[in-house]
Amino acid sequence: MAVMRSLLLAFGFIFAGVSSAAAAPSPVMQFSLPASGGYTLHVKTEGNQTVVSASRGGSRLSSTYYVSESAGPGAIDADLGSLGSIDVHFEPSGADKRIELCHGGRHIVHRLGVFTGTISFRGESGYTAAEAAQAPGSVGPSARGLCRGRGKGPVATATTEARRQVERVWTVGDATLMNRNSTSPDADNLTLLLATAEGGIVRYLVDRIELPSPSLTIERQIDVVGPRSGFSYPHDYRTAVLQPPAPFSGKAVFSARRQRLRGDLKVAFPGLAPQSLTDGQFEARILPGR
Repeated sequence: MAVMRSLLLAFGFIFAGVSSAAAAPSPVMQFSLPASGGYTLHVKTEGNQTVVSASRGGSRLSSTYYVSESAGPGAIDADLGSLGSIDVHFEPSGADKRIELCHGGRHIVHRLGVFTGTISFRGESGYTAAEAAQAPGSVGPSARGLCRGRGKGPVATATTEARRQVERVWTVGDATLMNRNSTSPDADNLTLLLATAEGGIVRYLVDRIELPSPSLTIERQIDVVGPRSGFSYPHDYRTAVLQPPAPFSGKAVFSARRQRLRGDLKVAFPGLAPQSLTDGQFEARILPGR
């Protein structure tokens, strides 16, 4: 999902950092457990924020729930509303885990143990569910920023709210079609679709941000690849036809004059009814690669 994050930032989906970013780094608490429907539930803290992610198929399909003001020393108390709750405390086992960073240049140590309490999650419309009274996990320092200038490390990203600033556009591959909804105050979500053609394939990336309450942010992501025939356009890039694979359905036609997609193209996020990508709230453009 790192490529998707880079593209989303480049195309103007700018994410605010966690609210505790300016304070001293807090220990990271994390654990995972299997969920129904082939999903895995990952729980991790960033500062005083809890990040609950349900993913399937690597990270090609995921929903992530950010709960603010829900993590404290050795404990998580995250209220997900109708989706459940994570209310656990950490019991160390006495064992440690060494995590190598910066291609072996540095390391951090996490304490191993068990998170005990209530772990209850049921995704929208029951697309996945997990119930447990305990889960093995770890507590330790964050790797955020430790490898700057020294190679890459396992740095996670989290959001408490989203805002949009379109300042520049970078393109990759042969051509990229960008379709995003408006930034109207009445909009209940921010959705961005990128279709990037390169060689014989097309990569389709979707990121949708929802703010259902002041303390809860939801980010839904899709990252799939399809044949080049699903994204066709002439050399002048004035029109295009888009017909991605599942979980998309339908077809869309792009017009540079209207800067819109027309058609019945929709995308199905886990637990939600298929969402239109061609209604009047969306703006589209196609950009040649370089």
